[in-house]
Amino acid sequence: MAGTASSVREPGPTEIEMTEPEVSTRLESTDSVLPQARNSVADSSPARPQFDSGGADKRFRLINKIGGSVVTIAGIFLIVLTVTIGLFLLYKGSFTFTAFQHSVGEFLFSPDWEPQDSPDLTLRGSVGALIFILGSLMTCFLGLTIAMPFAVGAAVFITEIAPRAGERLFRPAVELFLGIPSVVYGWVGLTVLVPFIRDCFHAPLGGYSVLAAGIVLAVMIFPTITTVSADAITAVPYDYREAAYGLGSTR
Repeated sequence: MAGTASSVREPGPTEIEMTEPEVSTRLESTDSVLPQARNSVADSSPARPQFDSGGADKRFRLINKIGGSVVTIAGIFLIVLTVTIGLFLLYKGSFTFTAFQHSVGEFLFSPDWEPQDSPDLTLRGSVGALIFILGSLMTCFLGLTIAMPFAVGAAVFITEIAPRAGERLFRPAVELFLGIPSVVYGWVGLTVLVPFIRDCFHAPLGGYSVLAAGIVLAVMIFPTITTVSADAITAVPYDYREAAYGLGSTR
């Protein structure tokens, strides 16, 4: 053990000392090796795909321009189509007053509807639309009278009484009826409501009445009035509510 310990010796201070030229030479070699190593690693790594932002922006602008042009053309087409239909109806309907020589007063105030005019005017009829005008007005008034209280009450319930349950359950259920076509309402009224009125009230016309039309119209306009009323109540500013409460108003 003594021989082994004596054979190991520590380096002297003269052996570990290095001159300045040797240190600078080693540092320069290290600095030259590191960039080469970085370049080799960069060359060996897979190249990242280049994203052409300018090309994407041009494509986006082109697609946006094409979409805007299509929407504009479609809107102009619908406007032209609506105006064309109106002009066609006006042109064809004017024959009643020009070719067949009926007056506007007869059309608005006569209850007789028998359009039996012949082209040579040998056969004369009447085109009084008073019954249809009054029937439409009575149906609208009856429908509004039935639907308005229920619709406004439903809107108050949605916005004031139970806003959470109303917004989550009641309002979506009401808005579902907005997507039902009016033909479906008419078919249900014709097959269900008309026989019910005929059997219940023994109507002389078999249930075909203003009452049936008014009830069907009330069911049709109930979702629209409810939604519009709820939006109008919600849009009232809170300051106005506080001012109303200060004047003695209740909820």
